[in-house]
Amino acid sequence: MSSRKSQAESQTPQQRIEHLYAVLLAIRNVNQLIIREKDPDALVEQACDLLVETRGYYSAWIALLDGEGTVRTVAESGLGEAFQPLVEQLQRGEFTACARRALAEPGVRVIQDPLVECADCPLSHAYEGRSGMTVRLAHGGRTYGLMSVSIPAKYAQDDEEAELFREVAGDIAYAVHGMAVEDQRNRAAEALRESNEYLDSLFNYANAPIIVWDPQFRITRFNHAF
Repeated sequence: MSSRKSQAESQTPQQRIEHLYAVLLAIRNVNQLIIREKDPDALVEQACDLLVETRGYYSAWIALLDGEGTVRTVAESGLGEAFQPLVEQLQRGEFTACARRALAEPGVRVIQDPLVECADCPLSHAYEGRSGMTVRLAHGGRTYGLMSVSIPAKYAQDDEEAELFREVAGDIAYAVHGMAVEDQRNRAAEALRESNEYLDSLFNYANAPIIVWDPQFRITRFNHAF
């Protein structure tokens, strides 16, 4: 409690208002992106940029997972080359401690001191003097990935800060879920079309005459041989 109180006392009301405004602006920009972007990879890449460009967050990264829990897409903003070792680690299936906890638990995982709490993370030194927040991207009972940001340490224990982060993560997860559903629908429609084309070819080019009639014995279809 004393740590939380000292963090709150170190910020002026004006600084907190300006910071929360920057975060709200980033969320608004991400929601506008969600409306127009239909590709999940492009969505997370641009979302990271938007979260950082308003200066609401120092950096942001998102990792999308496939149905087996394997990392398939990673995007970042504000980290540059320092992010590559973490990418390689995630692609090997080696999740950091904070990532494992975020995947296992609902809600926002706050990392007050990354150097101490995330010693296994290649980014811990890049977070020096900052804190981090990590949350899973989940919707409809499925986990679609992880999102993590770095923030000023004085805001790390702010309940409103965590709630706004959870909100934007939920928006992104919902968008990725919608894209996954649409992709499955399109795949199913394409599979049905291919199946119908195959059946049509068997029907039309069979050597034996084939005729189809309805319950009133009216001919509805026949093949070339007939």
